[in-house]
Amino acid sequence: MSLSAHVVVIKNGEILLIQREDFKVWVLPGGQVEKGESVAQAAVREVAEETGIEVVLTGLLGIYSMPYWIGDPHNVVFAARPVGGILRPQQGEADDVGYFSADRPPERLPWWHCQPIHDAISGVRGSAVWQQDVRWPADWMSAQEAFALRDQGALPESLIRASWEVWCREPQPGEQWREIEEE
Repeated sequence: MSLSAHVVVIKNGEILLIQREDFKVWVLPGGQVEKGESVAQAAVREVAEETGIEVVLTGLLGIYSMPYWIGDPHNVVFAARPVGGILRPQQGEADDVGYFSADRPPERLPWWHCQPIHDAISGVRGSAVWQQDVRWPADWMSAQEAFALRDQGALPESLIRASWEVWCREPQPGEQWREIEEE
């Protein structure tokens, strides 16, 4: 099981996203919490590493769990505002970074990143607890095989395109649900 921290960075009503180098999809900045750091420290570090932007966290949105995804990740998601730095992608992880309107996100945005963005824009703080049923997009190649190929710089274009079809669409009924009731 792993714990990750992701951040919805909001500037003038726009959301900061990175384009992953491997699958060519746009995602919220974030990553795994490392030994010796808090979840909040990991969130700030990941944004700076992936985008070059320094942030101040402005609130905890909640927890977005993906128990069927690789490594059973549980994502703690924060809202933040930029306070410095220079916008630039991190070589080896991101091809591009940019701010996008929450109403018009890029086409290749995985559906499970949409809920935290919606929650951040809607002013949700601390009460978002969602389960998201995210599955590996291909039955002809395991995640472990794909990541091994990715690390060699040889991720098949067919897998990249298959991931777009499965990930970059509206969530289907039963793919995500709120796990606590709102007051």
